[in-house]
Amino acid sequence: METVAEAIPEPRAVRVHGLDDALAALQAAAALGRPVILASIPGAAGSVGALWFRELVAAARARHPDAVVTAVLDCADQPGDALGALRAGIADIALAAPPEMLARLRTIAAECGGRIHPSPLPALDLRGRRDPVRACRDWLAG
Repeated sequence: METVAEAIPEPRAVRVHGLDDALAALQAAAALGRPVILASIPGAAGSVGALWFRELVAAARARHPDAVVTAVLDCADQPGDALGALRAGIADIALAAPPEMLARLRTIAAECGGRIHPSPLPALDLRGRRDPVRACRDWLAG
């Protein structure tokens, strides 16, 4: 008998640098019927910002509404960026911080319905890929 854990594949992460990457990842995920994690570049919260990432993900989701996606904004080792991202409505944050700080931020994130992930997330990086949709299909199918 198949269990729920066996029926739902564990999502794999794809590192996105912009909208084209996010669209490729969601197109592949939707075609395969697999969940995907859109992972920002390391430290994106401090460089491009939470609002930019939130809008990038919203635009990609609008084009591929049947894709099951979790979007994770990387805050590197900056807890202030993580708090700002949570305030901006980003539910999933990647953060590298000392254990005591992670525990406090996990509590805050949980109160907002969010989660803290390790930074950086292991992911397929689409930078320089000639065929990002195919790369995503291969990665997500594996």
